[in-house]
Amino acid sequence: TKPESKDDDNPETPEQARAVVGIAKTNGYRFIKVYNDLGADAFAALVREAHEQGLPVVGHGVTSVGLKNQIDAGQSLVAHAEEFLYTVFREPGSASDALPSAAQVKRTVAWLRQQGTYVTADLNTYATIAAQWGKPDVLASYLDAPQARFLAPEQRMEWQNSGYSKRTGPGIDANRRFLAGFIRALDDAGVPLVMGTDAPSIPGLVPGFAVHDNLRALHDAGLTRYEALSTATRQPGAFFRQFVPGAEPFGTVEAGSRADLVLSAGNPLKDLSHLRQPQGVMVSGRWYPADELRAMHEALAQDYARSVRVSGEAGGAP
Repeated sequence: TKPESKDDDNPETPEQARAVVGIAKTNGYRFIKVYNDLGADAFAALVREAHEQGLPVVGHGVTSVGLKNQIDAGQSLVAHAEEFLYTVFREPGSASDALPSAAQVKRTVAWLRQQGTYVTADLNTYATIAAQWGKPDVLASYLDAPQARFLAPEQRMEWQNSGYSKRTGPGIDANRRFLAGFIRALDDAGVPLVMGTDAPSIPGLVPGFAVHDNLRALHDAGLTRYEALSTATRQPGAFFRQFVPGAEPFGTVEAGSRADLVLSAGNPLKDLSHLRQPQGVMVSGRWYPADELRAMHEALAQDYARSVRVSGEAGGAP
């Protein structure tokens, strides 16, 4: 069963697809992201125009095209590891929810390695969806969690209106377990993995906190701590170096790289949880000590709380 999709305002014709690429280029975007419901003709036109404009194509599996054809056409990154369940591993005539065989996985991993395709290792995203599938009480616990203070009011509303907790029928735990093994197989084969969380659009995923949860999930799946950390540092930097010529180097601690650093009290290669309470963070050369980070967090939470109170008063709430 495929989780919820957000495919809005797709170009419907090749002409519209080419125009979208032109608009993106003019406005300084560096990538074109495709979604599930894009038509085959529009996808073909979009990819051709994107390549002519020097914009890499990333994104979901396009149902009308198929992920294998997308990658063969030049898509450089698959935005969610679970996309393989809905396209590449779904063979004609097979049960819609059947998991792939070991042989299918082996062929796919080898092909991705050969193509040099990047994959977003969003393991915790799918696990969070699976945990709330058909369980309103789990959704309520996400909204009551301490980190939910850092959600904008409109994001809280989107969580409350999400359909995952209202689903019926079999859950998706089997898919979740498969994806953990699949991501481990990709990493073992040298397929480049990058961090992704889908926060805050998925209930339960708070920006920032979700990154740490995904690091833990990747380590639990069998990646070393260094490999897990690389998905959020070295690998994204390598992706930009390969597909965005002239981009400022980042993702490694060396001369010439952008000064993005996290100072922790302990070695994250021994315990990833050290990163949850940094001593300070440097962003593009600007240093933020721990006390300033805490103050920024608190100010954000209070601002959101005030917005909720004002909204309630305007609506006549007691």
